[in-house]
Amino acid sequence: MRDAYDVLGVAPDSEDVVIRGAYTALIRKYHPDVFSGDPAYAEAKTKEINGAFDSIRDPKRRTAYDARRGRREGTDNRGQRSQETGHAGSTKPPASPKPPSPPSRDFSSYYMWAGAITFVVLIFAASLQNRPIATSTSTATSPPAPTVVRSAAQLQSSSAAPQTLRASADAPELHDVPAKIEWNAKDSGDPKTYVVGYFKLVLSTGHRSDGFPVPVLDADYVGMSHLRLEGQAGFEVADAKIEVLKLDPRARNPALLFITYSGGAHCCTTVDIYEPMRGMWRHAMLGGDGEPLSALPKDIDGDGIPDIVMADDSFL
Repeated sequence: MRDAYDVLGVAPDSEDVVIRGAYTALIRKYHPDVFSGDPAYAEAKTKEINGAFDSIRDPKRRTAYDARRGRREGTDNRGQRSQETGHAGSTKPPASPKPPSPPSRDFSSYYMWAGAITFVVLIFAASLQNRPIATSTSTATSPPAPTVVRSAAQLQSSSAAPQTLRASADAPELHDVPAKIEWNAKDSGDPKTYVVGYFKLVLSTGHRSDGFPVPVLDADYVGMSHLRLEGQAGFEVADAKIEVLKLDPRARNPALLFITYSGGAHCCTTVDIYEPMRGMWRHAMLGGDGEPLSALPKDIDGDGIPDIVMADDSFL
């Protein structure tokens, strides 16, 4: 099996966000909707890339992989030394030295630079896919291109997000995954910034056409385009809940739940679920009667998958 770092095109001492960014770019390159070559080749490359990333995707796996990698390199070096010293006690005279061969060029540096340039070109090409094209004959104003956040450092930077994110003056509130956040514009701050794992989330107040306040969520995730959501209007002060967790234990990334409530009798809670997957947002919406979720989804029936439970209490 090829070295995981070589497969992803990164150095062994690269940071985790760099490795994740390289993985995302390669998966997008060989995606069936993008890759124009042999589908069998793309499938084989995707399996190889997934296998390499799976070996070093988190600190625990990466430490174990680096240890195995170091032992392999040490074994190779010992084998080479044993070949050099294996005939030290032999009585045969040493073989006459061969005439020196002409010096050969070392192209490894060229390959390294070519790989780095290819990675930069892939990132640039991926960003162009979401960039609006202006024409001289059109007078309409094109919408701004979605922001794609590609590193944890950029995630923390205000320049990576639209004006709504930059408006938040207070320091971000940090949370680990899984997380449950209850936000109220009056009590929590407006806007309010939260950082949950690789998510940067900003909650603020927007207004409907009739002037009624609604909660607005701006979300960024490493490697994904910017996401802006508008919730239900039902209170004089905008109010919402956010939950971040893995709904599918096999998923690579956690899902984002945006929960808003209209404040009516038995109605209406809306749960928007967004999951980053292969550079795209996968969306599902749950809505209808019932109060907002009272707790993080948990495995109630014992099948290994968290369940979403909504209460609906009678007035009788």
